[in-house]
Amino acid sequence: MRDAVDPERVAEAWEGDYGPSWLPPLAVVKDWPRLELSPEQVDVVRHGAQPRLEWFSGEGYEDVPQRVALVDGDSQLVALVELDELRGPRLAMVLGEEQSEGLPD
Repeated sequence: MRDAVDPERVAEAWEGDYGPSWLPPLAVVKDWPRLELSPEQVDVVRHGAQPRLEWFSGEGYEDVPQRVALVDGDSQLVALVELDELRGPRLAMVLGEEQSEGLPD
């Protein structure tokens, strides 16, 4: 992966002079499938509830991808989801509003 960033480099930058604004969170998962959430769904996820299967089928997914970036209507990263074969889509990480800077499309 030519565009990959070494995780140690990200951690060093995060703790160093650059801080959280050095690399927009959505840049790390730019190649992942995205699911745009409604404002109500964003609120549900930010309060720790798991994404529902119908969210994916409502957006045209036949199957839930192995990994998905959940974004809001402004393409701001809200959370990362991984598919658990037994339990369905599960939150892997949820970002607070102040951490959610996205990338322009």
